[in-house]
Amino acid sequence: MPVSKAATRVGAGMANSASRCAFCSLKRWASSLERQTSTIVAPSPSARPTIRLRQPSGSPACLGCPLNNLAQEMNPLDAGFRDRTTRVFHTWREAYRSALLRAQHHGIVSAALEPDDAAHMLVAQIEGTLSLARSTQDPQTLTAGARALRSYLAAIRAPGH
Repeated sequence: MPVSKAATRVGAGMANSASRCAFCSLKRWASSLERQTSTIVAPSPSARPTIRLRQPSGSPACLGCPLNNLAQEMNPLDAGFRDRTTRVFHTWREAYRSALLRAQHHGIVSAALEPDDAAHMLVAQIEGTLSLARSTQDPQTLTAGARALRSYLAAIRAPGH
């Protein structure tokens, strides 16, 4: 079934707006990560309870990650949209990589850790948890994902941290 040019323009406009909003939100989040030395990658025991993957307050459903949801639908159809969402995910991974490198420099994270791989794993773990929560509609999926994330962060700490 052919898609009208008007419908294509409307869909592309919505996708472009959504990707720009997501990029702006991620840039704000990533800039706060840039100022961190240790609390994000190796939280202290008192900070551990704050690592949570939440659904909106009062929401009846686990909605997943809006950017990933949109990327899954639009990326195969629109190369420009794919480029923009790829940049957002790259920015997120780069923020983690930089934080991990700083933490290694300060002796907080194991020197044996490969920051590029760990950054990729962190983004994939968070996005995977949100995707599973959306698919299962089970909030316990978010709880399990946050618990796994805390365990991973504890495992990458340097001895004595």
